[in-house]
Amino acid sequence: MSTETQTIPDDIARFVEAIFADPSNFLTEEAAKAVVARTMSAAVMAERGRCEAVCTDHISIFRKIFQNDVARAIEQVRAEIKAVSA
Repeated sequence: MSTETQTIPDDIARFVEAIFADPSNFLTEEAAKAVVARTMSAAVMAERGRCEAVCTDHISIFRKIFQNDVARAIEQVRAEIKAVSA
């Protein structure tokens, strides 16, 4: 289970690759912004999925150790995060 996040330079490289993938992205500023927005959204959703997987692993461990009290608190926080990001 990895808890590392991708660094900002990786994200910038992803944006640059996405923009250069299609020459029409250079036609307007809006086109370039749309590519960056789509790429950023994909990165955020991927990170969200990874965080949910890590959180689920931690809940399982905490259930075993703390007999569900801490796990319930973490599940509540996760539900609140999902509600905010939805």
